[in-house]
Amino acid sequence: YVSGTRTATITVVEHNFDPALFEIRTTTANAPKGYAVAAYDASAWKDDGDKHTYTIVFDTDGQYTLKVSGKDKAGNVAVQADGTKGYDSPTFVIDSEKPAIARYYDNGTAPSAKFDAQDPAVQLPRPQGTYQGVSYYSHAVSVYAKVKDRNFDAGATTLAVSKDGKESARTLTWSRKPSERGENGYELWQTTVTYDKDGEYLAPHVTSTDLAGNKADNASDAKAHAFVVDLKAPTIKVDVDRKPSSQGTRGKDPVNFYSQATKMTFTISDEHRLRSVKIDDPSKTYTVSASDASAEGKGSTTVTVSLKDGSGSVDAEYQRDIVLTAQDLAGNQRTWTI
Repeated sequence: YVSGTRTATITVVEHNFDPALFEIRTTTANAPKGYAVAAYDASAWKDDGDKHTYTIVFDTDGQYTLKVSGKDKAGNVAVQADGTKGYDSPTFVIDSEKPAIARYYDNGTAPSAKFDAQDPAVQLPRPQGTYQGVSYYSHAVSVYAKVKDRNFDAGATTLAVSKDGKESARTLTWSRKPSERGENGYELWQTTVTYDKDGEYLAPHVTSTDLAGNKADNASDAKAHAFVVDLKAPTIKVDVDRKPSSQGTRGKDPVNFYSQATKMTFTISDEHRLRSVKIDDPSKTYTVSASDASAEGKGSTTVTVSLKDGSGSVDAEYQRDIVLTAQDLAGNQRTWTI
């Protein structure tokens, strides 16, 4: 495999040389339609005493072989230095085109068997939420990486995943799509990357060098929006400003008794970012005395609740259920009843 023009020079050393007694043949495959190497021209030899040379230029992408045979005027068959009769080349390939790379996000449909030369990695699936240009998902996200090339080399094709600002290589299996073997030997190869762990990602960084040494122009990560996979719901931490005067139960539920007004601080957190925190107060048995104005975009927020004096009403005391609902930007939601 070579990239660019390849020149074959045939040298014959013979005093009784006759170009008409030589035959030079080439075979061509996977070249542009109608292309063929120039036919043998006996008048194209260059003579320098007993040294005779013939040059063939292979300047078009394709797959070739070269065969040379001949004899001198006395009928002696031409041989190589090791005594082998004539010359039979191994198959060689000229490939001057770079591999083309594209990435496609899984939007819930089977990947297309076609190749889009314009890398569409900016076309993220519809997210559960966005914040400052970052898309948030409560489920795994898959990306199809495709390479279009005549002479694909899986061993020289790498794929790196950027998670939380750190890039790491992944070894994946590439499969050829049979329906995409087109004119001139182009093939389409595909692999799938699945982001199924919590983290902030970019589309995979793909590099590919084919068997002829042509290096692809890397898929542009500058066009790939960041996205977050968040599979976990928010969490809560509860702090009370005093110890209960006593503890008991109501049915199977534990109950704390306080002899005076009490404040409870709830810290709601998410490993990525919150969207909202809501607190319900249907019976007006408590007041929200302090809280963050908005939870959106924050990793954590606090809500402080002041419980009113029971005013002698046992039923009112028992009915003080505090209900908080938190949702993160990926749509994960959790409700606590305290």
